Parts: sequence; structure tokens; C-alpha cells
Amino acid sequence: MSAPRPERFLAALYDLLDFHVRLKDADEDKVWPRVLENLAAALDADAATYYSYLPAKNHLLPRYALGGTTGAVTSTAIDVATGICGWTARHREPALVADAYHDDRFFKDVDTVTHIKTRTVMTVPLLDRLDLTGVLQFINKRSGPFTPEDLRFVVAASRATVTALRCLRMESSAPTARAVRGPSHR
Repeated sequence: MSAPRPERFLAALYDLLDFHVRLKDADEDKVWPRVLENLAAALDADAATYYSYLPAKNHLLPRYALGGTTGAVTSTAIDVATGICGWTARHREPALVADAYHDDRFFKDVDTVTHIKTRTVMTVPLLDRLDLTGVLQFINKRSGPFTPEDLRFVVAASRATVTALRCLRMESSAPTARAVRGPSHR
């Protein structure tokens, strides 16, 4: 039996913070899949996808997916004019959708590709300051629709991860103390 939601959320946040401390590489394609798995498990979601944002093409590229036919999902870029993820990317706002088939933003053809009957959706933009870097999408919470509390949890975890990645990039681009001081003269 799974832990009640607050305990699952707290355990997931502890795991993410521990993961952040041990990060050595700011490769988002390695970091976000681990984060996505952690969050999807805590939310008890049937499926989830991490999309990276390609600003030159204004597309979302699925980089990692859980549930359904994941190979089909990760092979096609999505224009930000399409679907709930596209809406989230364009508006840089999260979305909670209790009934996907009654939401005009929902791209119904995706269910044919994934072999998942989408009922509920939650999407969260990944923002580094004001820059969009991607979108996380969660499909079909097993116990009902996603809640504002679920959204708050994912937004907090996503912000912490974006901040950890930014810090790693800054550390890797900063000169080391030895480079600043020069070689020691002993």
C-alpha cells in the first residue's frame, strides 16, 4: 500500500534534494528523466513526458516518456501551437485539466499514438528565470483528477531542479580558484 500523499510528496522532495546535491553534470536529458520518474511515482500518474523547448523552431521535443508507447512519443517534435503542452509553453503557465476530451486545447490524436486514453492532464513549464527550457506533462492520476496541491508540489520540485541545474552550469563556467590565483610558488 502506498503512503498517503503528503508523505509521498515529502519523501519525493527529499529524494530530489538528495539527487540535486549529488549532481555533477547539468545535462538536462539526464536530469529530467530521473526527476520525471520521481514525480510521476509520487503523483501516481499513468504516464508522464519531459519535453525540451527548441526556441529556434518554436517546438517541444519529447525527450523522455513513461507509460504508453514511449518510443512513438519521443520521436516527434510538437509545435507550441498544438495541445495542452503547447499552450503551457506559449503561456508559460501550468495547466490542470480534469477532463481532457472536454478541453479545446487537448490534441486527441495523441491517444492513438500512445495507446493511452487520456482522462486528466497536468502540465508545468520549466522556466529558468524567464526563459522556457521545457515542459513536464503528467497523464491520468490513478486516484482521480490532478489537484492544485499536486500542481504546487510539481512546480516546487521543478523550480528546485531548474535552480540546481543553473548552479551547476554557473559552477562549470566559473574559473577555479587555482586558475584565478595562478600556480602556487612553493
